[in-house]
Amino acid sequence: MAVREFNGSSDRIVVDDGIVGQLANGPFTLLVLVKPTTLNSGESYISAVNGSNWVAALQDNAGGGGQLALSDDNEFVTATVGETASDWQILAVTCAGPGNAPRFHRKQLGTGSWTHQDSGSTFTGNTIDAATMEFASTNNGAFSSFKDCRLAVGAVWVSALSDGQLEGIDTAKTTRSIFDLAPASLWDFNQAAVGTAVKDLMGNGANETTRSGTTVIAGDDPPGWTFGLGTYNDAVLALSPSSYWMDDSGQDYGSNAFDLTHTGSPASVASILPSESGRLLSAREYGASKVSQAGDNYSFFGVGQWSIVFWMKPTAAFGAFPRVLEKRNTAGNFDGWMLYGSGGGNITFDYDPGTGADEGRTIAASIDNGEVHMIAITFDDTPSPDIQRFYFNGVELDTKNDWTFDPKTIASTGQFSIGATSGNSANFSGIVEKVAVWSGTLLSAATILSLYNTGSTAPSSGSQETFMKPGFALIV
Repeated sequence: MAVREFNGSSDRIVVDDGIVGQLANGPFTLLVLVKPTTLNSGESYISAVNGSNWVAALQDNAGGGGQLALSDDNEFVTATVGETASDWQILAVTCAGPGNAPRFHRKQLGTGSWTHQDSGSTFTGNTIDAATMEFASTNNGAFSSFKDCRLAVGAVWVSALSDGQLEGIDTAKTTRSIFDLAPASLWDFNQAAVGTAVKDLMGNGANETTRSGTTVIAGDDPPGWTFGLGTYNDAVLALSPSSYWMDDSGQDYGSNAFDLTHTGSPASVASILPSESGRLLSAREYGASKVSQAGDNYSFFGVGQWSIVFWMKPTAAFGAFPRVLEKRNTAGNFDGWMLYGSGGGNITFDYDPGTGADEGRTIAASIDNGEVHMIAITFDDTPSPDIQRFYFNGVELDTKNDWTFDPKTIASTGQFSIGATSGNSANFSGIVEKVAVWSGTLLSAATILSLYNTGSTAPSSGSQETFMKPGFALIV
């Protein structure tokens, strides 16, 4: 893998603030996994700014002998935590909100113990919301000196993490363990090339907007650290889906089925993230009155190529056409498409052109056998006639190219829904997770098989889900 080096004189990376604008007026946590080159007072590792206003910055304060500082326009609050140069370490500051004393945290990877130290002073805070986040500088060096360091990970929460939560990050030594603590924004700095933009892994839009210099460094990864969100999730995200609802982290995220790409509207979720017996992590389980909805997205009207991939496990025999996925109008004509459970444990994909003469294709796959399966559906208008392909566990099982209408002409304004109809009826009983949608992209058969093989590898570590049949686990 790789990390990003900042030269301490002009290098910096600026990202949008995403959803951390409330940082100034509430509790927060700033965290970096960093290897300082030297220690120099007044140099920022991570900062939140708004034009000429300095909201909050986690800084080196070497003049105090291993101190960290939290600063804004008018304040400089410190604590001694034993910060060192040339070592990979987790550095963090937590604050319960304006008027509270910040708490500073430090742990060197691979050795020693945590230091958690309260500041002797309170932090009033800047009442102006952040507009950007910046690494290795504050407002291009205007408010603090540039920082010479190597960065591996950065994260911001609009809550104050506990000592135990921070210590769990060092125990796991994974970016995924930070993700599971539901930060407002999370950044890995393991890009293979400088020109590859740093992106907010939480899907909240705090992506790179400005980069000055920096160098990609290979061969100096933090000891024992694993980047990314897990093998399968990284494989999906590498394919740039339009939306991806991962649903396996054990976090509710404010009752949203979390779209990591944040392309469509956040999903409004009636379901919860339960802990199922035999699982190490959680998933989205559906049943009576439970549905995840993501707005008026993915009717595929006028879209010549698209792909959908997801995993599912029914927990009950199919009843009256339970919906796994649907994008249809809820009143008047029912234009749109749906994927539902049908007789014999099969599933059916159906188009409704609003004329009452809907057409579908049943996929004979014995879905309701108590096991988890990967389903993929693709549409391609390149050949004539258009062709739709259906995949079961990575293998093409069926095709249809004899529609009596053009599927691209079917428009729907209903909600894109998971686990029920757009009107929250005909509810599916079971797990539907890792729903990925590509609008405008045709996944190849080889890519779909690769995703299945990646997701169905036998378990080998505690970071994998184990709810599938023995010897068959979905890597997270």
